Amino acid sequence: MRVTSARSAGTPVPYLLHVQLFDREAVAVLPSSDAALVFHDGGAHPKVVALPPHGSVVVLDEVVAVWSLSPNIIKAMIGPPASVRGAVVRASDHPALRLFAQVDGDRDALPLLHDLRSAITVTPDEREFEVLWRAYKLDQKPLPQADRRVQRLMLRFAGQTLSQIAAVDRLAATVQSDRETGRSNSLGLFADGSHYARSSRRLTGQSPSYWRNVSLPFYGGLPAQPYGGGEAPDGR
Repeated sequence: MRVTSARSAGTPVPYLLHVQLFDREAVAVLPSSDAALVFHDGGAHPKVVALPPHGSVVVLDEVVAVWSLSPNIIKAMIGPPASVRGAVVRASDHPALRLFAQVDGDRDALPLLHDLRSAITVTPDEREFEVLWRAYKLDQKPLPQADRRVQRLMLRFAGQTLSQIAAVDRLAATVQSDRETGRSNSLGLFADGSHYARSSRRLTGQSPSYWRNVSLPFYGGLPAQPYGGGEAPDGR
C-alpha cells in the first residue's frame, strides 16, 4: 500500500485530495466525509466505483487505487450529494463514470478530472466551499462550527452536516492512528473508551479492537501521514 498527496503537486488536480494504492486486494472503506473513486481490477478491464460521503463500511475486492476527492465532485458526476449519501455507484450507472472506466488504469484517468471541471459551471459559492474543504483536509484547519454560512455550504456541496463530518473524520483518524500505534483512542479525540466504542460500533458495526487487529487492509479517508508529503499523485 502506498499513499501520494495532492498537496505536493505543482498545480492541484481538480477535486483530488490524495491517492492510496493497494495490491489488488480486498479493502474495507471506512466511513468518510470525502467522496472517493475506487479502481479495482476485475480482469481484462479495470472497474470503477464512486463512493459519495458515507457513514458505514464498504468492502470492495481487487482494489488497486482509491482516490480521495472533494465531495462536491458528486454533484458534477451523479447529482446532489445529499441524495446519494452512502450509495455505491458503479461506472455503468452514469456517463461521467463510464469515462473513468474506459481508460487504462487510475493514473491515466487523472486528466479526466480536469476535463470534468472544465465542462461545468463553478459558482462562487462552490469555489468558497472548495477553499474551505481543501484547507480542512490538506492543512487541517477546523471548519467554523458556529458559522451558518459554512453550515449551508457543507450541506449543499458535501451533503453533510458539520456534526456528521466531524463524527466520521474523528473515527477514521482515530482508527487509523490506533492501527499504526497499537493503542486505543491514541489521538485522544474521544472523551473515553465507551464513547469511542459506541461511535465505532454505530458507524462500522465493529469495535475499535477489531480495527486494530484485523488483517483486512482498510482505507479511512486519510493519508497514512497527516495531509502532506509524498510524490505528486501522477508521479507513479
